[in-house]
Amino acid sequence: EITSIRKDTYFARIVLHRDEDIFYVDARPSDSIALALRANAPIYVDRDLYDKYKRNLQIGEDGMDDVRKHLKEMDPGHFGDLDL
Repeated sequence: EITSIRKDTYFARIVLHRDEDIFYVDARPSDSIALALRANAPIYVDRDLYDKYKRNLQIGEDGMDDVRKHLKEMDPGHFGDLDL
């Protein structure tokens, strides 16, 4: 989950499920995205955060397949280099 942005820094947490237990681990968004892609897990963005910054992303629902494809093809070591 990409959870917030403060002073141009994004924050995230990894959500882990084991049986009925849910665990939250604070993590860098780049690490969270890399882990989610490797695990074929969904990536979520806080709705208020998305609504506030979506114009900066210049991505609509029609472009999400292209974004997913681009992320899967990227080297996870380069996630910090994204220019959104």
